[in-house]
Amino acid sequence: MANPDQLTDQDIERFVQACVQDEAVPDAELQTFRHFLESDTPKAREVALRLVDERLIRGWFRSEADGGFVRSVSRRLQEQSFDTPSSEAKLDPAALQADPGRPGPRGHAVPKVRKYTFLKYLLVPLAAVLLYLVFVAVNQMRQNRDTGVADPAIAAAAVVRGQVSVLSGQARQPLEPGATIRANDIVHTGAGAAATLRWSDGSEVQLGTDTEAALTLTGGALHLHLRRGSAIVKVVPQPDGRPALITTTLSQMGCNEGGASLDSTAERDRVRVAAGSLTVQRIADGASVTLTTGQSLEVNHGGALTPQPAASP
Repeated sequence: MANPDQLTDQDIERFVQACVQDEAVPDAELQTFRHFLESDTPKAREVALRLVDERLIRGWFRSEADGGFVRSVSRRLQEQSFDTPSSEAKLDPAALQADPGRPGPRGHAVPKVRKYTFLKYLLVPLAAVLLYLVFVAVNQMRQNRDTGVADPAIAAAAVVRGQVSVLSGQARQPLEPGATIRANDIVHTGAGAAATLRWSDGSEVQLGTDTEAALTLTGGALHLHLRRGSAIVKVVPQPDGRPALITTTLSQMGCNEGGASLDSTAERDRVRVAAGSLTVQRIADGASVTLTTGQSLEVNHGGALTPQPAASP
């Protein structure tokens, strides 16, 4: 096999298979095949591109003596395009020097054929799809947060005097007469200010100066959480088993119907019942007492809960 022009398709295929199967090839045949690959024929270019695709040519021609051949084939493949399935393959001389591969015939290195190489082509699109899904999920969460169903409206500001604000979610704004109060809103009155809030059932709470209170619904029952300050509550008849609730730092109170005034600090609660009845329970120990019209009570961190006659307002 001395003349490259006399190579038959069977000869070429046999040599390619020898490369693939890592079989020894006589030097004379190897030299002939090298001359064939250097020839400027469509068949030679097609076979060279096939070997590049198989990543075998760099293993068979790695010696310094073959450097000119490698550069020649690489340059020709990079400068010309061929109408073959492997037309985009490139023989990269830098890559030839970077990967020693595995030992092959004549002591040259033949790189291992990598399995599942198609996976590397899937990584980028898979990563892009994953990032897109994360983006969609985050965006949907933001939309749900921004356009989600708001807490129900449970009261309205009937009277506002002085500097009064309402904290709804993360937004604080001045409270205007007629404004809607939603569940979990927190109303704050400044120095010398006051506000009257009317629940949807007609019950009212009058917040005094420098007071902070939150309105909500607990198990369907009206619930006023007086964080600090003073308030006057007027409760219309409530459904059986669902008294209106009033809580402070120290106490929890229930009222089915009536009116009472409260003054709360971190150290004590003062309660006065103007009409109806009010059950007061100390949160710390569960001690409780029921107040009726004209009675008052002071709740602190300890001591007996003893109703007293209410002083005249």
